[in-house]
Amino acid sequence: MKTKLFFCLITTLIFAFNLFAASNVTLAWDPDTDTNIAGYKIYYGPAAGVYTNTVDVGNVTNATISSLVTGTTYHFAATAYDTSALESDYSNEAIFTNTVSNVSITYVGVKVDYGTGFASLISVPIMVMSITNNPGYFYNEYLIITNNPIIGIRPMDTNKYVYVGTMINYGPGIINLTSSTFQLMAFMNPPNNQFYRGSLIITNHPF
Repeated sequence: MKTKLFFCLITTLIFAFNLFAASNVTLAWDPDTDTNIAGYKIYYGPAAGVYTNTVDVGNVTNATISSLVTGTTYHFAATAYDTSALESDYSNEAIFTNTVSNVSITYVGVKVDYGTGFASLISVPIMVMSITNNPGYFYNEYLIITNNPIIGIRPMDTNKYVYVGTMINYGPGIINLTSSTFQLMAFMNPPNNQFYRGSLIITNHPF
């Protein structure tokens, strides 16, 4: 096989909320002009010409390589192989450095369960805040049930409404907490025996 593939890096690091998470990169190349091409292989490793990993990606002209370690430089090359398992030379090399992300975001929310009894509860997850670059924070949550709006304008007839909110305490330690209050939902004319329960949600993914 005579062809040497043209190979290029087409996307960069995929953002990850976890600072230490492995990441992905997508590669693309021009197809080999040989008419009996059966597929392509991606080779990559820590140095030029030193390929410690091989992935057979099939007969496609782009591929995503996953599980790349943060802070590591990778050298990529591709080959084509035909139906007789003959393989081409390496393509030109693409270099990618999987840099460390400096952003870590924690999303904080509350799952509110409500209904007339444990057997008939409706669950609603509600995101209330996000914290950047504070992965070690402590969080505490209190559900608030009141006839007065937690935020906004008081209605004319407060007896018809029940407001459900939360107070989130957060900070680096129990003795150094910030408190924020959020209204989650409002009910007009709920049953007198309606039950409410809140559960704190801490996640690295928005919801």
